[in-house]
Amino acid sequence: MKISKYKSTKYWAVWNGDDLICLTVYKKGAERVRELLDMKLPPGAVNHLTCPLLSRCIKAKPLNSLN
Repeated sequence: MKISKYKSTKYWAVWNGDDLICLTVYKKGAERVRELLDMKLPPGAVNHLTCPLLSRCIKAKPLNSLN
């Protein structure tokens, strides 16, 4: 997985190959998302109740509204 700036926006993108996984406002958030995805946790181990980052992602704007 890699992290890079998303197009010419202020957002950071987490990529799995050519697939866009997540956009975050802060690079630190993108690093945390990558870290959580790399941990290979059992299903349900990380959710919006156990990870404040995910609860913020749930409230985020849909991807198509960023263009």
